[in-house]
Order: sequence, then structure tokens, then C-alpha cells
Amino acid sequence: MTHVFKNRFTDAVIYEGESGLTTRQNLEKATASRANLYGADLSSANLSRANLSRAKFDSEKVLIGNRPYFAIGPIGSRCAVVTLWLTDKGPMVKAGCFTGTLDEFVVACERTHGDSDHGKEYAMAVLMFEAHISLWTPAE
Repeated sequence: MTHVFKNRFTDAVIYEGESGLTTRQNLEKATASRANLYGADLSSANLSRANLSRAKFDSEKVLIGNRPYFAIGPIGSRCAVVTLWLTDKGPMVKAGCFTGTLDEFVVACERTHGDSDHGKEYAMAVLMFEAHISLWTPAE
């Protein structure tokens, strides 16, 4: 059986897998080949133990490095996970409804939380992100 991954909104074929492989194996091959799986309908896929670390961050930013993302949480005012991605466009952060560069995240946290406990916690996360960036961003 050939696995065909389609866009859940348009039904367009995103990636056609190889027969004889599991869904997980085909997804790993798709991400390794840098297939853009944005919008793929994976609702019935068993992704346990899948290595999808080469997936695209979005349509314009590709994950890079040996450890392309780093997550901390639950922290902050939302008591949620804050995630850093190392992309070819630079470090990107997702926290709640915020998505942007690390520098934009710092500014947003300072403006929103100042020197409160949440602000201090986010500042510590930024220090961890900066350490991760220095260790895992490949040399150009």
C-alpha cells in the first residue's frame, strides 16, 4: 500500500510515500527530504517514536542543526510550554499566541511582564535559549 499524504483542506497531494513502509517511516522520509507537510491530515497516523526533527517550521523557515528545537515549560503567565526553533532565518520562539524572533520575544516579555515573577521566569528561559543557540547552531 502506498501512503499518500494530502492537505486536509484542499485534498491536494503533499507527499507520496513508498509502498511497504509504515506511515511513520514514510513521514520520516518525507521530513528528511524536506517535504512541506503543512496542512497534512495526520489524524489517524500513529507517530509514536517518529523522528520528525527535520520538519519545516513553516513555509519559509527550515529547521537547522543537530537539536533544532528546545522547549521549556510549563512556565510564565500561561503556565505553558515556550518553544525555540533554530531556523535558517534565525531563532524563532512560540509562546501562547506569540510567534516571532528571540529578540521580539524579549521585547514582548519586557513590555508585558516587566520585572514580575513571570517576567523573571521568561528572562531565565531566554538565557537557556541563548545557551542552546550557542551550542547547537551549525557554523556557517
